[in-house]
Amino acid sequence: MRQLIVLAMALCSALPVHPQALITLTGWFSDERCAPARLKAAKLGPSNPDCSAECIRKGAAAVFLSESREILRVVDYPGVLDDLGFHVELTGALDPAAKTIRVSAVKQLSWDGAACSRPKKPAKRP
Repeated sequence: MRQLIVLAMALCSALPVHPQALITLTGWFSDERCAPARLKAAKLGPSNPDCSAECIRKGAAAVFLSESREILRVVDYPGVLDDLGFHVELTGALDPAAKTIRVSAVKQLSWDGAACSRPKKPAKRP
């Protein structure tokens, strides 16, 4: 029985591991709280970069909002805060089951700025 287990382990370790294919998408980085609201908008675009940065710093997950109206959780990309507000071309490994993308390259295409506005704080009275 032990020999059978050792043989099975040897065969499994010999199987080739297929890395996920790299894909290229265009869209915007956002946070998991703001991105769903952007999907409902008539015109797709970025969320407010200041708002998204604040949410990400407070622990919200960074996501990528693709032009095909799909939200993907961003995995291991420390530059996400620098790319907020930009329309970008992203290259990465997609895991469709987990709805995640492991970013390998980002190209900033244009600055789209804030697509939504945060409520203004009331002015302080003297």
